[in-house]
Amino acid sequence: MNGRERLWAALCCQQVDELPVSLQGLAPSQPSRVYRDASWDPVLDRYAEVGDVLHMFPITTAPSDDTVKVTTQLLARTADHEDWETRYETPSGSLTSVRRNQFLTGATLKHAVTSPEDLPAARWVLGQRLSVDVAATHACYQDVLQHPHTLPLLVQTEPIEQVVGLMGAETFALLLAEHPAVLQELVEIVAQPIYESLETILNSGIQTALWTSGAEWVTPPYAGPTTFKTLVAPYLARMTAIAHHHGCPVLSHCHGRLRAILDLYVGTGIDASHPFEAPPMGDITPQELCAQMHRQDRQVCWVGNIQLDDMLRAPTTEIARQVDALLDTFADWQQGGFILSVSGTATCRHVPAQAVENFFYLLDRKRG
Repeated sequence: MNGRERLWAALCCQQVDELPVSLQGLAPSQPSRVYRDASWDPVLDRYAEVGDVLHMFPITTAPSDDTVKVTTQLLARTADHEDWETRYETPSGSLTSVRRNQFLTGATLKHAVTSPEDLPAARWVLGQRLSVDVAATHACYQDVLQHPHTLPLLVQTEPIEQVVGLMGAETFALLLAEHPAVLQELVEIVAQPIYESLETILNSGIQTALWTSGAEWVTPPYAGPTTFKTLVAPYLARMTAIAHHHGCPVLSHCHGRLRAILDLYVGTGIDASHPFEAPPMGDITPQELCAQMHRQDRQVCWVGNIQLDDMLRAPTTEIARQVDALLDTFADWQQGGFILSVSGTATCRHVPAQAVENFFYLLDRKRG
């Protein structure tokens, strides 16, 4: 098996020839490599040689009409970052957001929606019909396919992710407490363009794994099972059904506490989840997770789960201890359903020498 075949088999809970090891968020061919200094080269070069790479690429879209006029302008540029303003002009008023791009990461300095008064305009922004640039998306897909150890991951965020992205965590939490029906309406508005874009690109012939994200916004402590059932489950289930119709497995990204919503989460039909986190970051151990899945007689591929901070700072003996414990729990990994990985993407430009040693250790575990 090459890396692509191995990852596909693992995600589909099928037999693999060796332990799949994926370094979350790192892709040797990814353009963001140029924003990392030379300390990363040994890791990226070894990763390119060994595999198994999950490389995300987006659906390229544009608004299909000019009901909402979107303009951007550069506000500031330094050696470390750029600040960009995005302005949305809608029939119900204007919204403005400011984003700071720091090359490997970024932060929203001002969200478009900051109060309930902004919601009429937000409905227009979220409800925009989109035109899919099939040729541009296929070009990205073909670029990734040039690397046999790499499995392309088609990225389509869930409706809740786009709603939270427009307003930020604080406003989202306030609306969740005071105006839950409004959030339900916004999620419903943005869902249809998402479904249409996904259907269009999969109908065009792309067949690969789908990466979704957003479910983590409606896990504890933000919300509980009742809200998850309303704002996440039906929409993630619909996206999963669309992907499955075209023969594509679904890998859902969901940090946080899974215990209370696990049945609802896997009940959406997803094939895989990244990451799964024991306390203190999450609230379910690998042993508890496997036991619950066994009771449900449900197969899901679990992608994880070495904490990123441990990878960057902990001694390699500690990483080895954690990996051994995971492989004891997922002793049947050869049947698929487990990918050894990192809980998040390293966004530091310089990688510490200890982290290089730890990344090498993870890659070396592929062959025992």
